[in-house]
This record gives sequence, C-alpha cells and structure tokens, in this order.
Amino acid sequence: MTAKWGNDMSNRALLNRVRADRLSGALLTEQTQADLVEQVRAAVTAEFRPEALLSPDEATEPRIRERIRFHVGAVAEQRGLCFTAAQENALAQHVERLLLGWGFLEEFLPPARDDLTEVALGPDGTLYVKRKGGFRFEQAEGFQAPPPEEVRRVIQAILGPLGRRATEAEPIVSARLPRTERMPAGARVHVVLPPIVNGRGYPALNVRLFEEAPITAERLLSWGALNEEMIGFLREVIGRRRSVLIAGGTGTGKTTLLNMVSEFIPRDDRVVSIEDTQELRLNAPHWVAMEARAPSIEGKYGVTALDLVNAALRMTPDWIIVGEVRAGDVAAALLQTQISGHAGLSTIHARSPWETVQTLILRCLQSGQFPRVEAIKVLIALAVDVMVQLEWDGGGVRRVSRIAQVERDLRGGDVRLSDLFRWDPTAEEPTWERVGEYTRG
Repeated sequence: MTAKWGNDMSNRALLNRVRADRLSGALLTEQTQADLVEQVRAAVTAEFRPEALLSPDEATEPRIRERIRFHVGAVAEQRGLCFTAAQENALAQHVERLLLGWGFLEEFLPPARDDLTEVALGPDGTLYVKRKGGFRFEQAEGFQAPPPEEVRRVIQAILGPLGRRATEAEPIVSARLPRTERMPAGARVHVVLPPIVNGRGYPALNVRLFEEAPITAERLLSWGALNEEMIGFLREVIGRRRSVLIAGGTGTGKTTLLNMVSEFIPRDDRVVSIEDTQELRLNAPHWVAMEARAPSIEGKYGVTALDLVNAALRMTPDWIIVGEVRAGDVAAALLQTQISGHAGLSTIHARSPWETVQTLILRCLQSGQFPRVEAIKVLIALAVDVMVQLEWDGGGVRRVSRIAQVERDLRGGDVRLSDLFRWDPTAEEPTWERVGEYTRG
C-alpha cells in the first residue's frame, strides 16, 4: 500500500513537471511572451502617474519594480502558467527595461547622449540621429536593429504612461512626453505603424527632444541666424503689438525663433498659445498654453486647433500664438482675429514670402469661409504686419533671409511685400542689408 502510494506520488510529481514544462515552454513563443509583457505593463502603468514612470525618484523606483514582480506572478496565475524562478525573474526584468527604460533607444537619449535633438527609426530598421545645430539626419553607426516586435513593445512602453497606444485601429499617434528630470524640456514622439508605412515590418518612429530652456537672442546671434539690428527691430514691433508671421521650411528653426521673439511681449500682456503638440517655452507670466487633441478611435472627444482659437477669443487675450498654421479654418480664423484687435505671433511652412502669401490664400479657400481670392488678399494685408523668412544657407546654417512688411494697399490686386532686411550671400563678406523702413506704425 505504501509502495503504491509512493508510486502515485512519483507519477503525480512527474506529471506536474511535464505540465509545468509545457506551460512554461509556451512562454518562449514570441506571441505568448508579448501578450504577457503587455498585460503586466498595462497593469503597472495604471497604478502610477506618467511622470513617475518616465522619471521615478529613489522612493518610487523600488515600488515600481515591486509591482512589476507582483503582476508577473498574478498574470501567470491567471493564465495557469507555471514559471520557474529564473523564468519569472527574466520576464520581470524584461518589463522593467520597458517601463523604466526605453530599450534600444536608451543609448541615444539623456543621460547617455545630450548632443542630439531627434532620433528617427525607419521602417527598414535603420536608425538616424540629428545633432544639435545639425542640418540633416545621419545614420547611427554600429546600430543593430532589434526585432520589429521589440520595437513595438518599446513604443507601447513610451505611450503607455501617457494613456495612449499605437494599434491597428489607431496606427498614427503623436504625443507629448512630459518634462522630467531626465528630459527637462520634454519631448515629442510620433509613430506610424505598418502597413501604413512600408518596409521590413518596422514602425516609423521619431522622438524629438525639446530644448531645456528657450533659445535666447544671444545664442541666435552666436549662431549667425540674424544680427543685432534685426533683433532690435523685432523687439520694437512686438512691443507695439504688431502681428508677426514666421515662415520657413522643415527644420529651419521657426519654433526656435518664435520662442525667442515671444520674450519681447510686454510682461503685462495676456498670451494664449495654441499648438498641435506643445513645443513653446514662453517666459510670459500671463500665459495660457492649450494643446489640440486627436479624436478617439470612435471619432469622439477630439479638440481641433480651430476649437482652441475660438476658445482663446473668449479668454480676453492680448496675443494669440499659433505654433503652426496648418489647417484652412485655423488660417481664416486667425487672420480674422488679428484684424479685430488681437496681436498674432505664428509660424507657417513656406519657403519664401511669396509662397507664404499663396499658402495663406489656399488654406483660407479650403476653409470655405472666403470664396473669393480678392477678399482673402485684403484680409492678409490688414491682418499681417511683418513676415520673417527662415532658410538653410549653402553651409548648413539656419538663418533669417528676409524680414518684410506687408503693405496695406493692394496694387494690381496682389499682396505687396516691402523688404526691410535682406541677406546678401553674394557680397564679399555675406551679411544682412537694411533695405527699407517700417511704416505700418
């Protein structure tokens, strides 16, 4: 009897070991491990604020690690999985790397690197970086791309604390990362998943790091972006509450210059800013910063830039700042506010003052509020006082190439621009020339 009982126990122990081996073996499949990691990650992120997960202090980090290990055990029990101590530890460490670090991105972000402004992963798994003050992306040397599934897990680790996810139903996600000790100015992350992007199965990922403090006029002078006379002129027109539109191509420094110029806004003025993703760092005591919100998967709860412009008008602002004028209805609404007593400071994507005017006309036409081009031209002439054009020069320097005033009268039916400052690259010593006087008052 004893021998039979002993044999039964041995058989049962053997059966349990076989069952445990089978169940733990399931953990080794990529999909099972990904599901487990995602379930644990979601459970832990629900317990902590985004700032605590992105930059935990000495007291919070041990608590996060403790909760990770708790949820690993809870998920295993829920799914009926039997882990060895080594397997459970390995899974917990994997989740820790995702929640308390950003996997393959770690070596390109602070504190490991402080010389970069942007990191971009292409859909073929190639990583590119842009250095501070740099003109173009350059390929990261020696980078070995992890599997696409690992990249997706890192993306979810970045978005999870923000309450966002990149999924098949929402394959394009833009989000702002909050300011933390690690990233004092915060950052912007943009994700596009396959099959929206085509390649080798990798998502397209951009992480843009913001400057810790607004760029000062002195730094722009040292970079050769403009000269002291131009800074004095911009200080004067902003002090008079004139409306200024900053134009330039991608990466020419439009937001950087807008931040700098905003320092000239009178300290008692009330400022309302509107952005798709907040990048402005205004040093204004009476500043209300607003940020648009994309709609949910069901198409609900979205807040557009136009909604924010309308909201700003009810806040009695002296200034309405639009980070970038993209949509037609925003362009039309902004120009109308600027002829009704609200000063404006905005940026727009355009490669020349002429292109700026044409872009404004096209976007106002898209809004449907102005069916006639002639009416839009009058609106531009009345609403915009000064245009500032930024360009990359041949040597890779971001520079103000023109400052022009918009004339109030339309001669020949067109918006007329009078140059006030102009960069002359053909001179023996390339420099800016003062070529006109400001007359709009």
